[in-house]
Amino acid sequence: MLLIDIGGEKNRIDLGKWKSMDIRPTAEYRIDLNTCKYFPVKDVDAYYTSQTLEHFTPDRIEKILKECYRTLKPGGKMRIVVPDIREGIKWYLEESDKLFDKKAPTKPESYPDTLLGYLISWFITPDKEKVNGHKTAFDWDTLSYYLLDAGFDAIFKKKYDECSEVFTGKDIERYKDFSLYVEVQK
Repeated sequence: MLLIDIGGEKNRIDLGKWKSMDIRPTAEYRIDLNTCKYFPVKDVDAYYTSQTLEHFTPDRIEKILKECYRTLKPGGKMRIVVPDIREGIKWYLEESDKLFDKKAPTKPESYPDTLLGYLISWFITPDKEKVNGHKTAFDWDTLSYYLLDAGFDAIFKKKYDECSEVFTGKDIERYKDFSLYVEVQK
C-alpha cells in the first residue's frame, strides 16, 4: 500500500507507514512542489496533506492537485487540511482573542500588532520571514473549485479526526480549531 504525506516531513507521523513528499532532505520523495512537472510516483492508495497547500500560488495548487488525481489509483483517497479563512474572519469579527492564540497561524514580525495584522497572516506570509510562506487562503468553495478542476467529483467536508480509516491518527490537534478538513476519492 502506497501512502504519501505531501509536505508532511515537518510534523512526521506514522514513520514507515506513510512516505513523505517534501522539499526537506529527509523525505522519501524529495521534490520541490514549486517547480516539479510530475510526481515521481504512481498507483498511490492515499495522499494526506496538512497545512501545506496554502504555501503555494493558485497555479501551483492546480498542478499539485492534478498530479494527485493523475497518480492516485482508482478508488484512491486524499485528505486535505488547510487553514479555513472563514474561521479567521469569524475570529476577527467576533472572537478577536483567538487570533492572538499560539495555535493560530503565526503573524510575521513585520506585520503590525493589530487584529488585521494577525488576520493578514492567514492570507500571506512573506518568504523572507518564513520559508515558503502562505501564498493563498482557502474556504470550502475555493478548495472545492480546485478539486473539481483537478478531476475529483467525490468531495466531502469533514471535521478534525472524522476521517476514512486510512487517515486515522494523521490529524494534528494543534490545527483543529481553525482548519478546513476535506476528503476526496478518485
